[in-house]
Amino acid sequence: MIFQYIPWSDKPGDDLNTQRTLYEFFKRPRSIQEILLFWLKDKRTLSFARVCDQNEHRLYASFEQAQGSCGYASTPLSELRTSLPSITYLTNGGTELQQDTVEASLLARNESLNISSDSYTAHTFSPPAALDGLILQYATSHGGLATVELSTAYPGLGSILLIFSPDAIDRDDDFDPETECLGWHESSLFSMEQLQHYCILDAATPGAYPQ
Repeated sequence: MIFQYIPWSDKPGDDLNTQRTLYEFFKRPRSIQEILLFWLKDKRTLSFARVCDQNEHRLYASFEQAQGSCGYASTPLSELRTSLPSITYLTNGGTELQQDTVEASLLARNESLNISSDSYTAHTFSPPAALDGLILQYATSHGGLATVELSTAYPGLGSILLIFSPDAIDRDDDFDPETECLGWHESSLFSMEQLQHYCILDAATPGAYPQ
C-alpha cells in the first residue's frame, strides 16, 4: 500500500529525527505488518481510523510516542480496497452497523483468519498474516478505531484494542442501557517475534526496521 506521510510539525523540540525516519520509511509501499514492526517499541502507539479529508475517505495511521505525536500516514480507502481485495470490510459507506451483523461477521472472520479466542483472558490471539484484516475491519468502518501497542501484561506480545463507538452500532430493542455507552470493543494479542519472521518471509528487507 502506498501511504503519504504527514509530519506533525517542525517546531524546535519536536522529535525531528523520528519524523525524518518515518518520511524515509514511507518512500516505498508498506503493509500494515511492516508498519507495526517498524513502529512498536516501549511507550509507542499506533492508531488506525477512517477520516474524510477533502471529500475523500482515507485510512489514517497516527504515530504516537512518549514525547507526543510524530505525524500521520494516510492512503485512500478506494485504493486500499483494490490492493487488499481479500479483506472482509464491514461497510462500504458511512452507514451504521447492525449489531447482529457485526457479531456474525467477526465469528466468520476468526474462522477464516485462524484467530483463536481465550475465554479466560477475554483476548483473541492473531497470527501475523491476520493483522491487516483484523485492523482494517475496524479502521475502515464508520466509528471504528484500532489502537496498537506493546503489551505491558504479556512481554513479547503486541496488543490491539478494537473499538466501534456507540453511535456506530444500530442496536436492537434488547440492548442493556447500562452498557449502551460502551459501544463495541474487543482486544487481540500477537507475537512480535512471529511478526518479524512474517515480514522477512513476506519479502521485507532484513534489518530495515530499527529496534
